[in-house]
Amino acid sequence: MAMSLKLVALLVCFSTVSAINVLDQLVHPNSEKGMVAASTGPANGDSYNCDVPHLNAIQYGFNAALNISTDLTWKHADTLFNLIGNKLGESIESYVYVCEQRKNFYNGLGATYSDCTNSLFLFSQIVDPTATNFTQALLYSSIWHELDFMCNGGMEIGIQSYNDLRAVYSTDAYTQRLQHTLVVFYVLVANIMVKKVRPAFVLLSPYAFQNSKKVEFAAKHGALLFAIVFFFCLTACYFNTNNHHWAVFLPQVVFYSLTYIIGCNSDNRTFQLIQILITSILIPYSYGLTSFVNSTSLVLLLTLAYVLMSIYSFVLYVIHRKHYVKDLSTPQSVSRLNFVDFCTFVLLIVCIFSAIAFTEMVEFWFPLDTDPTRSVQKVSRAYYRLNWYILAGDFICQISLLVGLYIFVTCCNRFKSKAESSDVQIDCYGRTWYSVSHQLFLANSTIATCCSYISLIPYWFFGLTHLVRQNRSNVKPADAQEFGLKPLSEMTV
Repeated sequence: MAMSLKLVALLVCFSTVSAINVLDQLVHPNSEKGMVAASTGPANGDSYNCDVPHLNAIQYGFNAALNISTDLTWKHADTLFNLIGNKLGESIESYVYVCEQRKNFYNGLGATYSDCTNSLFLFSQIVDPTATNFTQALLYSSIWHELDFMCNGGMEIGIQSYNDLRAVYSTDAYTQRLQHTLVVFYVLVANIMVKKVRPAFVLLSPYAFQNSKKVEFAAKHGALLFAIVFFFCLTACYFNTNNHHWAVFLPQVVFYSLTYIIGCNSDNRTFQLIQILITSILIPYSYGLTSFVNSTSLVLLLTLAYVLMSIYSFVLYVIHRKHYVKDLSTPQSVSRLNFVDFCTFVLLIVCIFSAIAFTEMVEFWFPLDTDPTRSVQKVSRAYYRLNWYILAGDFICQISLLVGLYIFVTCCNRFKSKAESSDVQIDCYGRTWYSVSHQLFLANSTIATCCSYISLIPYWFFGLTHLVRQNRSNVKPADAQEFGLKPLSEMTV
């Protein structure tokens, strides 16, 4: 029993170290996130044929014709995009009128139209290289590309199906989705141009598992699974023993049964928090029962339940975490999310290690087994003392690592540190996030790859040695004289 517990403890310790990183990687399987193939162009505007004052003058006339503010230029492309879209959606006559003004804009610029509406040329006109300016340059170019199609090849379809298209593209859902898509694309490209950004540092990605159907299903029906498992343990213990040890499984059966009946579809934050806390208490309690049962099958079942309950505790927190990621628009909300993540991870680590420690303590202080037919293995105090040192050292290392990561993200957010654009994640609102857990996963993956290559060196050496031995001549030098070889002078070539 003791050796099996040590094996389980070892596996759990290693899995806990990388649990945060692996979970985050499942949500973001592509390790090269945030990278987009960026177009390259001239470093300055000399290679483009465009007169900026003339462009502004033609833009002034276009705005005046559409009865919008004449102060808007390419630097206010987001406002132009919305105003032109509203004009196009008024009526078919407005659609045709916008196309006429687009033609006047094209004729006014003449041969310089392509260069003046080129985003790479507009990049060269940026004095202050911020993400906003890059976004406006890209959006301004896309406005004219869209009008080029709508007022040329797509005009006939646009007029014939105007009402149907308007019914789709004028909805709020389409407008929000279009704006989100544009923001993500433009911020991605702008971040590549800027190279470094100022993200919000978090322990775990704020959108980890937030849209996962599997996680929602596990959180909803997990209580039913544990109610069945512990009811089976209660029944087996009741019929196989003559004492009242079956009663130790009553708390789990009652709690998970009531949880599934009452809170199966509950979205109450307080109820979810209570469920997380009680589950965390039941993790060491349930695993500690392995010291009191006299059936190998029950020991294996309780060990499996211990692992599943640890995962279920985190699943419950993912659902509970939705209440904290709804609004992350302020630094205080980001700090609150990091603090809640930190407390949850500390609670999960404490539950996992306390379960192992509680079981070891019970086996040490109460070494008598409940089954008299089984022999009790005598283990020295030194052996248990060594195991306690290893367990305590592993626990301190993991807690210290978690505390260090929390201090790191807190300081980075407080001092507004920057990060490489290739290391950040971008949500649909254009906000950038630096997930520490994801960076740890990348580091662990690199180390694991290097270790796998190093571990193959003995096999490479053995294979190379075996190959050299195969290519060696199996004829000894002394045996060469026994063959009937003719002298070179007697051989005919």
